[in-house]
Amino acid sequence: MALRLRTPSEYDLMASVHAWVFPDVQPVPEVTSGRSLARVFTVDGTDTPVSIHQSKAGADLRVAYIEEHVSRSEIRSKLRHVLGFDIDMRPVHRLIETDPVLRRLDRAIFGVRPYLSDTPFEALVKSIIQQQISYRVANLITRKLVLDFDICFDIGQMKAYHFPSAKLMSQRQEEQLRLLGLGQKARTIRTVAQMVTSGELCLEDLLGRPYEEVASVLIPIRGIGPWTVQAMCIAGLGHFAVFPYGDLGIRNLLGRLYLGGERMSTKAVRALADSWGEAGTLVLYLLMCADVLSLVDASRHTTSKTHKRLREQRRS
Repeated sequence: MALRLRTPSEYDLMASVHAWVFPDVQPVPEVTSGRSLARVFTVDGTDTPVSIHQSKAGADLRVAYIEEHVSRSEIRSKLRHVLGFDIDMRPVHRLIETDPVLRRLDRAIFGVRPYLSDTPFEALVKSIIQQQISYRVANLITRKLVLDFDICFDIGQMKAYHFPSAKLMSQRQEEQLRLLGLGQKARTIRTVAQMVTSGELCLEDLLGRPYEEVASVLIPIRGIGPWTVQAMCIAGLGHFAVFPYGDLGIRNLLGRLYLGGERMSTKAVRALADSWGEAGTLVLYLLMCADVLSLVDASRHTTSKTHKRLREQRRS
């Protein structure tokens, strides 16, 4: 089965995905090759292997999928959500174009859109894994997790991998998960998986809920704190009204942009975002993507080495 999906102006699939997925650390479960992406998506409760190809930035997406029981409209809706097509980026772009510092960013940043996790469960598990370690190490552990369950399908010339479901993960012993490099996080992840499987926790019910309500549900779970909830809200719920202001990556980046290299304080990061209005947190998201993709103007600023995504994370 195949369809064509029209993209927003200047949209760049690979840049948007590679802001979060290392080309050399895959599957997580995403796999990229050239200008193509493949993974298994959950579409209306059905596991659906999908490949997406974009010939160049701004071009329409060519989508192939192999589940005949999923409608074209369901596939379109799923991809529009995951690829951030329904998010209005115009206020963010206007702010970047008018800010005397941000307008120095490479024009390619306008092709980047938020790339969301397939499910809130996947986003929460990944956020737990990311606690207190670099993003690259987190990706390496996620790769081990995906390959350990080894749920994949051939689609064209690519393989589409599935992120393990809560049910499958709850069936693993804690020690088995620890061996994948999860350490003490294995207990938290297994607890979440068991709660989701039993129906005690429904993460889909958190979609559209305010951050305070999401936090009230998740923070009582041992091993989950504000940073984890904020990261999960962004990656899994598409909730861009929140941001982990204390993240060292964004503090270092804003320090290079605005303070001549001196790390910006958490309070100052929040104040700067507030000064940008409702688009502020989404601007911060896009700036982190720009840093990862080396789109910060090297002629005016000292670019970081975070294309390797070596961001130090805050405690959960």
